[in-house]
Amino acid sequence: MPPIRNPDTSGTRLRRAAQDGGRDALAGGSAVHHGAHALIALRFGSPPRRMAVWALPGVAIPLLVVLGADVLAPWLVALLAAEAIAHLLYAKTALSRRQAAGTA
Repeated sequence: MPPIRNPDTSGTRLRRAAQDGGRDALAGGSAVHHGAHALIALRFGSPPRRMAVWALPGVAIPLLVVLGADVLAPWLVALLAAEAIAHLLYAKTALSRRQAAGTA
């Protein structure tokens, strides 16, 4: 039986698979988390317009990161992730201000 040849002796393929898997798991988990909370909010009567402020970017941006990660530059993937976090923090602040003013 001939020996099995592995041209990738440095383990770069394994490292790349681990990085892709980690990215996909984190982004997918974030999208599922926000999607589940959106469904829960709708179930308990939250208006879709108020919920969409955080739910749409919370689901869409992580999915865009996963789908575009192979074609986008790494700095752009990081920028998209940072934008998602900034948007969600802004939505949380805006919602708490509206609740304090009694308009939410």
